[in-house]
Amino acid sequence: MNAIKKILHNPFSLLLLIIIFAAITRVWYFWDGGLHTDELFALELINHDVGYIIQYTLTQDCNPPLFYLIQKASSLIFGINTFAIRIPSVIAGIALIPIIYGLGKEYHNELTGLVAAACCATLGSMWYYSTFGRSYMFICLMFALLTTFYIRLLRWDDTCLNWTVACLTACLLAFTHLFTIIPIAVLFLFLLVQYKARCLKWFGLTILITSPLLLLFNAILINRTDTALSYGMTLAQIVILSPLEFFGFGFTVLIPLVIYGIWVYRERIEVYSIFIAFAASCFILLSIHEVTPVFTRYVLFFIPVMVVIAGMPVSDLIKSDQHTVFQKYIVIVPASIFYIVSIAFSFWGGITMYGPKGPF
Repeated sequence: MNAIKKILHNPFSLLLLIIIFAAITRVWYFWDGGLHTDELFALELINHDVGYIIQYTLTQDCNPPLFYLIQKASSLIFGINTFAIRIPSVIAGIALIPIIYGLGKEYHNELTGLVAAACCATLGSMWYYSTFGRSYMFICLMFALLTTFYIRLLRWDDTCLNWTVACLTACLLAFTHLFTIIPIAVLFLFLLVQYKARCLKWFGLTILITSPLLLLFNAILINRTDTALSYGMTLAQIVILSPLEFFGFGFTVLIPLVIYGIWVYRERIEVYSIFIAFAASCFILLSIHEVTPVFTRYVLFFIPVMVVIAGMPVSDLIKSDQHTVFQKYIVIVPASIFYIVSIAFSFWGGITMYGPKGPF
């Protein structure tokens, strides 16, 4: 009993338990379902050499090359098979948990980090995309890292290391998925207001490094404009299905917490700048859905950060001296039970948007 109490009062022990749970759930679903069309495409593409992969992904209607190159490296170790194209997502999904813990600690406090890590470990969307041979979990991981160092820069921690990591992760994101360029630009604009000329140097360097992506942007512009609604999501689908896509059945708990967290901490620049970046990305997603195929998962990388914001009022309530233990329990226990039930329903398999193996 004393050993259990020590574990429960040790944040690193709790974090380790959360990471272990995340690893188990991601491996549990690893082989479920057949290969998605995009996974089959990746499997075919990594049959070629590195030069061909880079050339193809920068000149054809395709995603940028970085994640395909990671899958290529994986195939050199494990062979060209399902395991090779999915294991990078599994690793990214597990690595996201400690990174989100660190982000929550950076944003607010240690308890926020633990709450956010627990949510990311249990969310159906995080399970699904951690076992999906596409780049979405890698993007979530990189965006969480970018946000961590972005916060440090906003707080005038103006070191070369922080600038280097922020710009490096921005470049990695851009070379993984073009849609990430939108929030990157918004966040850099906030840094530009704060740092002015110093930010221009780093911003310019990032633009220079990512300039080859102009070739890909031109290829997509030419090839996708006539096929937007043939396989993308309609406006109604984007609006209606987004809550489930992002938070699974737990959206009824997490979305109110996210909204409340944004409102309560609206004067903190790291909160409202992320909200503006998210709003701008969603607005552009909605605006271009008739021009090029889009899916709500294009902005999935915001969800771990939004979960951190949701965890802030929760941690404040738990640590508050202005509320009695009974008042805390009467709020936290029902919400926790409802969330756990929704997660259990996701885990054991309910009606999902993606069939038997789904993110909800």
